[in-house]
Amino acid sequence: ITGTTGAGKSRFISNTIEKSGIKGRINNIYYFMPHTEKLNIRPLPHQKLHLIQGIPTRRWLDKTFFPENNRDSLVIIDDQWTEAANSEVSKLLITYGKNHWGCSLIFVSHSFFEKGPFSKLMR
Repeated sequence: ITGTTGAGKSRFISNTIEKSGIKGRINNIYYFMPHTEKLNIRPLPHQKLHLIQGIPTRRWLDKTFFPENNRDSLVIIDDQWTEAANSEVSKLLITYGKNHWGCSLIFVSHSFFEKGPFSKLMR
C-alpha cells in the first residue's frame, strides 16, 4: 500500500481488519512500525494484534514461526520500506513465508520506488 501522508493508508488497514475482517485463518497480526504507538485497531475476537517497533528480525522469525505454532499470520510492515528492502528477513517472508508458513504480508510506504536489494521483489 503506497500513498502520501494523509492519504488514508492506515485507515484502509484498520477498516480492512475491523470492518471487513481478515478472512480465512489469520490468527495473529504482527504490526511492525518505526516507533511503538497505540493503534486504534480492533481485530476480530479470535485474532491477536501484536505491535512491534522496528522491522522483523531473524530472532523474531525463529521465535514466531518455529516450532510451527504461529502459522496463518498477517505481517504488516508500516513506513519502513527502505529498511525492509534491505532486510534478508523480508526476502524470507516473501519467498518462503507465504507458501510454507501461511504468512500474508502488507508493506505500507510513502514511495513505491525506494531502493534496496529486495525492493523489486517486494513490489
